[in-house]
Amino acid sequence: MINFRSVPIFIVSYNRLICLQLLIAKLEKDGYTNLIIVDNASTNKSLLDYLHSLPYKVHFLEKNYGHLVLWESRLFEDIINSTYYVLTDPDVIPIDECPSDYVEHFYDILKLYPEKTKVGFSLKIDDLPEHNPNKYDLIRWESFFYENKLSQKPLYYDADVDTTFALYRPGYPKHFYNAIRTGFPYTARHLGWYTDTENLSDEDELYFKSANSSFSSYDDSAISQIRNSTIKKIAEKQENFSLYKLIKRVIKLERLTNTTFGEIFRITFFLLSKKIRQHYKCVRRKSIIQE
Repeated sequence: MINFRSVPIFIVSYNRLICLQLLIAKLEKDGYTNLIIVDNASTNKSLLDYLHSLPYKVHFLEKNYGHLVLWESRLFEDIINSTYYVLTDPDVIPIDECPSDYVEHFYDILKLYPEKTKVGFSLKIDDLPEHNPNKYDLIRWESFFYENKLSQKPLYYDADVDTTFALYRPGYPKHFYNAIRTGFPYTARHLGWYTDTENLSDEDELYFKSANSSFSSYDDSAISQIRNSTIKKIAEKQENFSLYKLIKRVIKLERLTNTTFGEIFRITFFLLSKKIRQHYKCVRRKSIIQE
């Protein structure tokens, strides 16, 4: 029988002290004891001092492997290949209303869906601050993950999860994003979304200058990815989809002012090449079926 309070919880650390302290305090309060901090070559001295003071296992890496460090560093294969484990960024913290048995709750759901890689928290989006300039981009993006309900009691959804707090099956996740998100009260806050970018602390300044981009981060590159992916998801939902009408609606005339003819040519070539490849795939598929 699994002791869920001793399941390995890997926390990826990089130049964020305050949120890491909050997460560890929450996990300790909820009774979790097997915390493993994986530090991606942080340079924040206060954070490093704190890490050295912890009673938990801390791995100080010599380079920044990014958010996939658990697999790309190949240092933890003996653990992740043999047992269920949790991976999380340091700034994802269960809300106060969340029961403390969340790892067991994730496990119970994961056992019901053998095709899924992991089960993790949904992210709270109904209290994002107005000082977040990307508030409505984030709300629109996250709203996609509340569309495919798998169960009402308990509440959970068929939805992608990146490196926010989730329980993984043993072994390498071949389909990394294939996941389930739990609904309220098993919800977490993404603390990075509450940062006031107009009044950054020294720690925030250091982090945002050096952090790798991911969908769970807060930099311009990540937000651009979210906007592009949002457009893609909305387009996929359209019936009688017309690429011409989509471009006509999305791209305003003023936007073309700074667009070169070379860029327009590259776009046209890209679409044409994709169409040709898709055509030959269909022809080949029909040929195989006929044989």
